[in-house]
Amino acid sequence: MVERLSDQERRVWEALAVGETVAAIAVAMHVEPTTVYGYLERMKVKFNVKLERELLVLAVRWRAARGAAGDAEDLAFGDKSRLRRTNLGGLPTATVR
Repeated sequence: MVERLSDQERRVWEALAVGETVAAIAVAMHVEPTTVYGYLERMKVKFNVKLERELLVLAVRWRAARGAAGDAEDLAFGDKSRLRRTNLGGLPTATVR
């Protein structure tokens, strides 16, 4: 199913799988958080889930099944120490300090 994702959806998927927040994903992709939420909506349809949380669980399980081979890629989403995480609306979000 992951192979059916667009390139941008795939970037969001991989970032979710390593625990990145919507805000951090938006910054890394140079888009607005609402754009990331749009990708999430399309992915929910493709994966036939209703909640972002379900999508997050699928992404984390996908990464676990895939192994930690992608750890070098994970660093592409920047310095996590700059982020303060909060939980709003079922998906983690962040604000940049």
